[in-house]
Amino acid sequence: MLQPYVNQIGVENTNRLKKIITVLAGIEPLSANKNVNGLSNEGSNELLQWGVEMILQGLGLYEE
Repeated sequence: MLQPYVNQIGVENTNRLKKIITVLAGIEPLSANKNVNGLSNEGSNELLQWGVEMILQGLGLYEE
């Protein structure tokens, strides 16, 4: 998924981006979104997608 961006942001930043996406998509955020924020699995996934899009926009790699 991120391979096309390696030339733009470098290998180190690509690896960091993969790691932060793993953190954001883990079981703890899913549990917090369900138990604290009252989101469904679908709502939690939509929030994750939004968050990743915001990160990619910040890096100049994604446009709506």
